[in-house]
Amino acid sequence: MTRGKPTSGYDVREASETGDTDGLQISLEHGVISQEAAQQAVMAEWKELTRCYSEAGPAMGFAGGAVTLRFFVDGHGAITDVRIVESRVGNFEVERCLVGVGRKVRFPQPKGNALAQVDYTLEFRSTGAVAVLDLALDELSAELPALWARLAGACEGGLGADEVAATFYVDAAGAVRSVGLASAASLDESAGRCVSDSIRRWNVRLAAVQGGVGRVTIPLRNGDLVAHRDGAEARRYSRTTAGRARRDRPRR
Repeated sequence: MTRGKPTSGYDVREASETGDTDGLQISLEHGVISQEAAQQAVMAEWKELTRCYSEAGPAMGFAGGAVTLRFFVDGHGAITDVRIVESRVGNFEVERCLVGVGRKVRFPQPKGNALAQVDYTLEFRSTGAVAVLDLALDELSAELPALWARLAGACEGGLGADEVAATFYVDAAGAVRSVGLASAASLDESAGRCVSDSIRRWNVRLAAVQGGVGRVTIPLRNGDLVAHRDGAEARRYSRTTAGRARRDRPRR
């Protein structure tokens, strides 16, 4: 696991007077945490953050990529939320570990005593034992109805957020080897785990994957899941009603 240059590794959104912002983005409704202070706060938990990659287990042979943590810091310096807003690593256990450790990070009280938001990106590198082929979403399009049916049947609590990006790895035999989730909104962990586990139990053969594993990211929307579930219920109701009508039809 490595980290890039501090200026590109994370972004601090802040509110300040017009002037030199040291290359940082400005949002007037937010408090101010300096880039140096944010870097020091994250580095204090760096050992634990890097340890999270071990949670990938066998997936360490292929799962890798950037993960962006978003910290929400209130006006008193307390963290109110940590989110995985982007992830290419594609491993739910690693991502949940990062959120847990992220909650331990201690930022200074923002100047202005207002909410501050800090984005920090970590780069995970696998051992490279298994080759990874990045796939386009359209290579999976024919298989998506089966995935929606699986999720609608298994996860009654929904996706855990209105919109979720699921990144997963599938091998040549069709087995899903690892799954991760990212969302700009707060993700309900139990619902997210249901989604992750359901995709892990899915078997999907993709012609493009001849060896190693293929990695693909698919956008999931709660509204689509609800619509699929409602449509399935309507079809079941229609079949049941038609069956009753045939049974109740008078015999001649």
